[in-house]
Amino acid sequence: MTADNPIPAVPNLRFPEFRNTSGWSIEPLGHLFTERQETGFSDLPLLSVTDREGVIPQEETNRKNNSNSNKEKYLRVVPGDIAYNTMRMWEGRSALVGMEGVVSPAYTVCQPRVNTNSDFFGYYFKTNTLIKQFRKYSQGLVKDTLNLKYEAFSGIPVGFPSPREQQKIADCLGSLDQLIAAECRKLEGLRQHKQGLMQQLFPLPGETVPRLRFPEFADAPEWREETLGNMVAIMSGKSPSQYTLLSKGDCAFVKVEDLNNCIKYQVHGREYCNDGRDAVPIGSILFPKRGASIENNKIRITASAVLIDTNLMALKPHNRAATEFLYYYIVRVGLAQIADTSSIPQINNKHIIPYRVLIPCDELEQKRIGDFLSIADASLSAQAQKVTALKAHKQGLLQQLFPSLEGNEQ
Repeated sequence: MTADNPIPAVPNLRFPEFRNTSGWSIEPLGHLFTERQETGFSDLPLLSVTDREGVIPQEETNRKNNSNSNKEKYLRVVPGDIAYNTMRMWEGRSALVGMEGVVSPAYTVCQPRVNTNSDFFGYYFKTNTLIKQFRKYSQGLVKDTLNLKYEAFSGIPVGFPSPREQQKIADCLGSLDQLIAAECRKLEGLRQHKQGLMQQLFPLPGETVPRLRFPEFADAPEWREETLGNMVAIMSGKSPSQYTLLSKGDCAFVKVEDLNNCIKYQVHGREYCNDGRDAVPIGSILFPKRGASIENNKIRITASAVLIDTNLMALKPHNRAATEFLYYYIVRVGLAQIADTSSIPQINNKHIIPYRVLIPCDELEQKRIGDFLSIADASLSAQAQKVTALKAHKQGLLQQLFPSLEGNEQ
């Protein structure tokens, strides 16, 4: 087919009422959007185009306001426009506008024509199919210089259905976005609830009794002070060169970067070894010895015996210290409080051994606190998995509800 007679586009997934209708029309984006180049509206609020929240007031972001005090050249946007980052559209940096304001001249503002549903195209612009097109039509030699000005943008061919089908798709994805937002709020609520519990279940600085105790320990003694070195066995890792590492094996070899792949329990690594004689035992508290990961509080519990790299160390609590309790105690305090942070953050035996902690005299109270916070963590994990699944479902729908245009490329 030629550009004058393109193949009709058909998505893999259509709503029942549209399945027997013709394929989507193919037109260049310039037939669907005009460029809004209205300046001189410096009295309007300054807006930021964000990946997650869309177009929002600049003051609601954590970004530094680098705008010129004279906003005469800033571009006016109104609800229904789509603004995109001229230098980053090859990454899909665009957002639907929901309020009137001005944006930096670094953006291109697209105004929908009649029968162009900007809600529909706001989602369409986030699909892999169109992001590939945006990259193809961007001009520049390397990524840092690529730009997609309106003239090039306007020539990109896209498939689109009738206004009624556009609205149906936009409504479907909009409802899913609302559900995701609600579940994200629930997730954040659970995080805040857990943080509140941790503040209540452990004594505050200068105190020896927590603000919140389980009824069976209401009359128990004050918590006692112990040095961390008396409560744990300290283990350090070894260089990978000392092991025969494989893609599969009996015992995972864990590095700092492997801590990114779990929330609490560490089982897997990217490499394995069949010789586990130096393995850190199950139920050890694992954390980095140096670097930014200390400040990021990357702490895990080994859920199986693992070998660890030289940049990691582990604490195996003695019988009188409950692993889960000590894990949450360190999480709440923060590794940075134990480490030497005068230059590059680092932790070693000289920091761990003398570090003083408060623990309940009754080991059952330790276990009760650890178990209770573990239940809170399990709820958090389940909710996080639900949000992840919904986001993956949305990404799948985005690829199914919009057609591939590869058959129409020249």
